[in-house]
Amino acid sequence: MLEHSFDIETETPVIRTHPFRPVTAFLRRLTIPFRKIFYVPIPQEMPHRYVWSAALLSMIPPLGQIYNGQPKKGAFFVIIHIVMMTISILTITQPYSNYILYPYVLFILYTFGNGFATASVINGVAWTWRKTLAVAFFGMFAVASISILSQFFFSPIVCFFHNTHTDMYPRINNGDRFAIENISYWFGEPRRGDIILYNPEAYSMYVPLSSGEMVVSENVFRIRERRTFGIVSGIPGDVIERIDGAFYLNGEPMPENLLPFRPENLWENLKLEAPENKYIVIISQYTRDTIQEMFGVFAPKLNDPGVRVEGWDEACLVEKKQIGGRIFLRYQPPERRCFFSRVKE
Repeated sequence: MLEHSFDIETETPVIRTHPFRPVTAFLRRLTIPFRKIFYVPIPQEMPHRYVWSAALLSMIPPLGQIYNGQPKKGAFFVIIHIVMMTISILTITQPYSNYILYPYVLFILYTFGNGFATASVINGVAWTWRKTLAVAFFGMFAVASISILSQFFFSPIVCFFHNTHTDMYPRINNGDRFAIENISYWFGEPRRGDIILYNPEAYSMYVPLSSGEMVVSENVFRIRERRTFGIVSGIPGDVIERIDGAFYLNGEPMPENLLPFRPENLWENLKLEAPENKYIVIISQYTRDTIQEMFGVFAPKLNDPGVRVEGWDEACLVEKKQIGGRIFLRYQPPERRCFFSRVKE
């Protein structure tokens, strides 16, 4: 009988560790007392869990945690949720409020990832920190994608607008960000006092060019606004007058919230009547996007001496189809954050 011998060289497996392992080990030891208090074991012998259902339900504590068989964790998450939500509401108009809102959003994303991970472990899937990070990034990507796509597919319902103009101060500032909705106009009509995003008709301004005491020609400015703001000052059937600088609505002094943005740019005396199916939105300013420069000359104010205006009256009468929606929320900057409530007729 022949005997054969083989020399088999074995290699010692290399265990790869991340460079921050000493730090994480230290933090683990440091947080042992807290983890004992808040530790919630993964339920054993539970039926199959639908991971996406668990993740979505977990964003509303304690629904997802109860679904995963962890009511104790659900109670902890409810307390954290209530505390963070309360602090966010109480500080919503403070300049630092975003530093509270962002951690609150991250906490909600964490509950999403935690519900997904717990359901996966219950189903017998080995879970790692890499998968946790992947789920967290997926949640942030999904939120960002929905926000971007909503501007294309849901803009008739709600859209977001960043104002970069300074000629509507103090009601609207340069840098303000708004949420604009159009749902209320699906079922109702614009009301007096609504601040709307709309597309008015064009009008022309003729500025005389003089040579000595003789007018030799005119500069013509064609003003055509696109996606600008205005205040609904009158509804169909209303009559608005300005007499010696004072505004009147149907013979009565006009409420302050119905005045145009820049009344000082208008004539001392004017009259506008709203026919059927048209609303009065007084144009008293034009944004820098519509200012045309011709040989270093900029469009003047409406009431500048010598300026002749054509089509302005018609441009101030707006049909409903020209309105893109109304401002209902200013969400940035935090110190000016507020809702724009509708005036009851």
